[in-house]
Amino acid sequence: MGDSDGVFEQFWEQFRLPDYFGWNWNALSDCLRDLHWLPADQCIVVIENSERLLSGRPGPGGFLRPAEAGGRVLA
Repeated sequence: MGDSDGVFEQFWEQFRLPDYFGWNWNALSDCLRDLHWLPADQCIVVIENSERLLSGRPGPGGFLRPAEAGGRVLA
């Protein structure tokens, strides 16, 4: 997950994001905040090897904003 596309691809594959997922940060944020497309009532996201998350990009801001938004809804 060294770049944005890698993050989107991992979420797409692991969560089986809905077909309307737009492959951008706003779309990821929307999908993480509105989980009606998931069969489970709750979910936990575990990021393994987090030091590699967006390693090809300065600062993790692109990922943390949607993750925080989704986390607030789930907490």
